[in-house]
Amino acid sequence: VEAVLRIWKWTGEGRVEFDQKPFDIVVDGQARQAHGKGVRGVLYAAFAIGLLRYCIDNRRPHPGLVVIDSPLTAYKKSQGGDGGQGPVDAGIEAAFWASLPSIGNGGQVIIIENKEPPPEVALALHYEKFAGILAAPNERNGFFPPLPPTNDQSPP
Repeated sequence: VEAVLRIWKWTGEGRVEFDQKPFDIVVDGQARQAHGKGVRGVLYAAFAIGLLRYCIDNRRPHPGLVVIDSPLTAYKKSQGGDGGQGPVDAGIEAAFWASLPSIGNGGQVIIIENKEPPPEVALALHYEKFAGILAAPNERNGFFPPLPPTNDQSPP
């Protein structure tokens, strides 16, 4: 996890420990849960990718697949400031995207994210954009293809 945080240009020292009581990581002396949602998402992604890399490098069992939902999407409170939940640091975000092509063989990372990767990263990976209900004919509207229209009025 420390190596992943260094690659992602973590602003602190990036010293990671594992706390057995909550079964979670502590970064630079601060529990992951003590951070806002945006930083917690980045730290969870670093843990999941770090574990994948560790298992591959050390020939340890791992399914080889990591699915991460919205690691860069920061959440803000509607009033009273961001409460530590503001946007993820731009340097970390750029380094996150740039690191994905280097994960290499043996592992697959699926990232579901509202933010788009830079064009050079999208070209280096298998990138799928889901355009939603307003998708053009040449775009995907969602993860599953829509069902064809039927004339049958009976329930499915």
